[in-house]
Amino acid sequence: MNRRLFYWVNIIAPLLFGAAVYLYWRPDTYLSRLVFHFLHISHRTAAGRPVGIYRFIRYYLCDILWAYALVFSLAFYSGRHSLMKVYTAAAVFAAVTELLQLFPRIPGSFDILDIIVELIVCTITIFIIYSYEWRHAL
Repeated sequence: MNRRLFYWVNIIAPLLFGAAVYLYWRPDTYLSRLVFHFLHISHRTAAGRPVGIYRFIRYYLCDILWAYALVFSLAFYSGRHSLMKVYTAAAVFAAVTELLQLFPRIPGSFDILDIIVELIVCTITIFIIYSYEWRHAL
């Protein structure tokens, strides 16, 4: 797979999958409400709080997918020689966007575990990119 296609697949696929997860599992988000309103459909949610894998999907999977796509998009435009800068920018952005939710005017609920999960994903994604670039630089 050529470099450009590799990066585009790893940017677009997680964003599309994350949007699908939002539509199915998070009908309370702006994206879901906009799509449901536009299509004139209603969405039913299960009563009660999700547990187990459903809790993971509902509360963390979309954060994982967007952080993964963010790192790939920054690396694509920055190049393979600045992966540490990419990691730093993505980690700061992820932390700041979560910290902004502490303010009452910003929608969402602050969760320190979101920041931890996103930092782990950023780290893993950098290793994926590094190993791809290392294998294809030979």
